[in-house]
Amino acid sequence: MAEMDYSSAQLIAQSKLAQLPAARGLDIFNEMFVLTPYEQFIKYLGTRAALEAEGLIPSETVWPNGFDSLAWTSGGHKFWLRRERPLGVKGPRRNFLEVNWWQLHITPIAAKSRQLFVIERKDRDLREAIYLASAEGRAERSARYERHCIANRDAAFKSFMASIPGIDGRMRQLA
Repeated sequence: MAEMDYSSAQLIAQSKLAQLPAARGLDIFNEMFVLTPYEQFIKYLGTRAALEAEGLIPSETVWPNGFDSLAWTSGGHKFWLRRERPLGVKGPRRNFLEVNWWQLHITPIAAKSRQLFVIERKDRDLREAIYLASAEGRAERSARYERHCIANRDAAFKSFMASIPGIDGRMRQLA
């Protein structure tokens, strides 16, 4: 297991990811964050020990120095590993040359480009906006609003909704 110096621990604890409510109570140095910003792309963030423990890094890997990166292919996927400044932590880049916080990107070798995903998303959004502006889309929105108004006047439905923890503002009671 890789040793972590105190400055790395301090910097990682200050990061935006460490401050998330979902991270509360976690040992951030032994956990990983997995991000999927778009299809077929995975980004792992964590300490060297966390990435190695997950089996994501081949055992014979020589880890890059500073902000150098390392790329390899295996099993139909491209891998890219580099040190990363913890999200939200400020300071000159030289302060993070030895920080124990890494990112690993994994994409299929034959993956669509990020630009193509953006174009497809914008195309989908445009088609949805055109539909919502059409007579059929406006009718659907009007019908949905009518159903909302009917449900809002229904005392039995409102009573049922009030009994569901989280919807009524009350915390769920643990058994």
